[in-house]
Amino acid sequence: MITETSEAILNQFNNTSELRDTLTGGLWFVRAPQENTMPYGVFDFISVTPTEYMGGKDDNIKLVDLQISMFTDDDDGAYKINKMASRFDAGFNWEVLNIADHKCIKCANANMQTPIYVDEVWQITLLYEMQIIKE
Repeated sequence: MITETSEAILNQFNNTSELRDTLTGGLWFVRAPQENTMPYGVFDFISVTPTEYMGGKDDNIKLVDLQISMFTDDDDGAYKINKMASRFDAGFNWEVLNIADHKCIKCANANMQTPIYVDEVWQITLLYEMQIIKE
């Protein structure tokens, strides 16, 4: 399910021009290339928790915490990083992700951390709560 969900996230990114225009350095799973062009984003799954309800082993809803971190070296007092987060959120919050052999019931923004400035790079992190069931 992680592979299929990762592919769906990358497809959503690649098929949405505003997201691609926001993160011109790309969106990467777990880590970006060492000398990547900014701005870029990295996503990972913080946790995957199965919940049980009536049915068989494939009839459980997976609760998935998705973390997306974005980075830019624009020295503008965090204006661009906040704008990037807003644009990214518009492309993911409550959007239906097409996950192979699964159905995404929910993909909702649960948290947006305040931007931080470390080593001349702005960073912001978004957390999404997802609910996914096998079809």
